[in-house]
Amino acid sequence: MKAESLKSKESKYAEASINALFQPQQPTQSFVAPVRDAAIAPENLFEVFIEINGRCYFNDSESSNYIPCDNKEEMRAHRMHQVDKVLWGGLQSSPVTEELAFGARVLDVGCGMGVWATNTGSDHPLSTVIGIDNAPAFPKHSLPNVAFLKCNVLDGLPFPDNTFNFVRQAYLVICIDWQRWNDKVLKELVRVTKPGGYIEIMDIDAEIMQPGPIGRMFEKFRHSHVEASGIKTVSSAAMVKAFSELKDEVVVEKFEQKIIPYGHWAGKLGEAALKNYIGLLESMAVFYCPLFNITEAEYKQMIVDYAEE
Repeated sequence: MKAESLKSKESKYAEASINALFQPQQPTQSFVAPVRDAAIAPENLFEVFIEINGRCYFNDSESSNYIPCDNKEEMRAHRMHQVDKVLWGGLQSSPVTEELAFGARVLDVGCGMGVWATNTGSDHPLSTVIGIDNAPAFPKHSLPNVAFLKCNVLDGLPFPDNTFNFVRQAYLVICIDWQRWNDKVLKELVRVTKPGGYIEIMDIDAEIMQPGPIGRMFEKFRHSHVEASGIKTVSSAAMVKAFSELKDEVVVEKFEQKIIPYGHWAGKLGEAALKNYIGLLESMAVFYCPLFNITEAEYKQMIVDYAEE
């Protein structure tokens, strides 16, 4: 599990990251997007992705991954990455800085568009980083020490036992049903981690604290969508308990929680976090609008009003 943040070693990230929050964010690499820069054969492109209202989504009826796979989503992922770096003082909070510097094997489970994996590989050229995701919206070109693999973690991880020094899973709590994670994924994460290695779960308790009227409406949207998708979510505390029950295999070194401030009142960090959340809400229009029988124009106005709430 997530261990103590190494602020003394990685505080250098904080100042650079807070300044980067409001720098113009441009995609650093070409990502798979609707017919633009496809790393997939054109004849198979529309079997893998589908374009809805100008956004690109993973086209798999069995997948619960509803995050878009396009350049706009890449920009949002970069922004969220910067917010995380400020909150946690670096790319990770587990005490693996020395291992990464001298060469470690790293697995990023549910890597999305590969932002974290790419940055980790860039900062630690002696380490090998592998990112896996069931939606293959990976960088078209990657670093020599970074690789990506299409893989559904619910089907098991295609690696031998005791392969990785550091295994990371981030932001999958609303994409994977809790029972399936507890029955399958948890054991796989432990299996592929070397003795003495670290598993870090970086995720959110998705409830918004003290929301206004529109914020409560978006919370209702989210709960209804998750229920309609058949996903049973779980709190971070329940995840800690699941690891604790593997007491013969895992030691929960530390459990940390931090509050992400949303809004202009919290300065640059709060503004960046709010912009990130708004980007996520925008991508959910394709699901929320038909579910609640509202027009796209009405939904966009709700987002504008929410930003000022």
